[in-house]
Amino acid sequence: MSDGDADLSWSKRGEREIPGANSSPPKPPLSAQNTPRLRLVAPVTSKEFNLIKLTTWFELRLVSARGKPLVDEKCQLFDPSGKIIEKKTDKDGVVRFDGLPLLPPANTDWRDTSHPAVVFPDILEEWSAAPEGKFGKNRGARDDHRKYDGIVYFVPDMEVRTVVNLTNLTEEQKLQHFIHAYVDNDARYSVSNPKEYSEKDRRWNWGKGAVCNQHVNFFLGYWFNYGNDFTTAASSTVMCYLPLFSSDLHKLGNVRHRGYLEFLSPITGFGDTLGSSYDPDDETTWPAEDNSRVAYKCIEYIRMARYFDSSTDAPTDDGKKLIDALGPVNVYSLGDIKKETVSAAETQIRSWLKKFKATKATGKSDKDIDKIRSRELWNIAFNLDDDDAADSQLVRTLRGKVTWDHHAGILLVRAKGGGPLTPNTKEKELWAFSADGSPHDLEIIKFKNFARADLHRRFLHLGIWQCKPLGPGGFAPSDTAENKGKISPENPPRFIHWG
Repeated sequence: MSDGDADLSWSKRGEREIPGANSSPPKPPLSAQNTPRLRLVAPVTSKEFNLIKLTTWFELRLVSARGKPLVDEKCQLFDPSGKIIEKKTDKDGVVRFDGLPLLPPANTDWRDTSHPAVVFPDILEEWSAAPEGKFGKNRGARDDHRKYDGIVYFVPDMEVRTVVNLTNLTEEQKLQHFIHAYVDNDARYSVSNPKEYSEKDRRWNWGKGAVCNQHVNFFLGYWFNYGNDFTTAASSTVMCYLPLFSSDLHKLGNVRHRGYLEFLSPITGFGDTLGSSYDPDDETTWPAEDNSRVAYKCIEYIRMARYFDSSTDAPTDDGKKLIDALGPVNVYSLGDIKKETVSAAETQIRSWLKKFKATKATGKSDKDIDKIRSRELWNIAFNLDDDDAADSQLVRTLRGKVTWDHHAGILLVRAKGGGPLTPNTKEKELWAFSADGSPHDLEIIKFKNFARADLHRRFLHLGIWQCKPLGPGGFAPSDTAENKGKISPENPPRFIHWG
């Protein structure tokens, strides 16, 4: 079937080469070196004379990065006249286009006949630069969510089957598509509408924004290609359920939803748990559904101030070790002292200073301690040394005032300034992409420097999980194939459509 026009001028295809071709342009199909087979089809009768059509064909087999066939995927062919012909792959991942003109129609480029272009419009394959003209997956404003995916395949040979292996998409490109979906649409702290994966459209339908836990649930579902197995109910519980429960369906509170335990690795060795820790490789240590309300106690929460200099916000030597232990992409559960508990916590800090005023308050009197302002009190708390006997007493006291697991977000390890890591990166920084605020202020969701935005939250603790590295092409990690929820590791990456 035909569906829209496309500019097929060869010069507007950028610098992409035909897969498998040399850097020099391919030779015309009727050269002495490459004469195709001719096939006669039934003549078409008109009133005056008969016509003989010379036609050709080709097949593509679409497979994942692991070589598994991708079934029922749209494939669009740009024919020499600029029309789009759409078909779908079969159970073996094969799509066949036949009845194609063997010779270039009048006023067309011969390469559009001998090496036709195809795209797979529903699969996210890159996120880097918009294709020139209308050629590619982005066909006007209604397809703006695909605007930076310019992957086009030029069929190398006619009358054969060619394998297309989806290995191009990088983690950085996949991350940027997610961030762009939010930033380009002024996403705000607000319950998303819509908020689902559409099997019919084969894309993520999202809109308005997200609240903190919903934001992380959406990201993990998108990142690990949960597709039709994505459960929106995970947005209505608490953050800790996402990393602590498996991809199987669980009844948690009054809802049923999936977690991501098999896809995440907890960061350990830098903090403390409130109870017994869990081991993602030992199912006997996983929290139970019927005791899920205290599941957060098995998280190792890290008091982030221990690893940063309070005056410069730069990581200490131990802080650099913490950053090195993280992955490029991580998610976190947050605990800190909320507004309603601040007064009681500050009273505890003043009492502690009075108790140890000779060493901790530089000889200040009790009246002087009572006059210390809030900001200075929290700076004292920031600089507590867990290895100091007196300091550790206050640490334990303040931990009792923390509200655990009340916020969540995405934590990224980036090069200094926020750019992606490279083999030559020397200075690393933490950046966050989180939905912060309240439904009343509708705060815009931003990509932000973690130290400047969040490090000085009162007595900040993070439980952190590294997202396991994706496979080539943005597919799920290879070691998650046996996950409890039977989420297919061959689900391809999908676009996010906003609105």
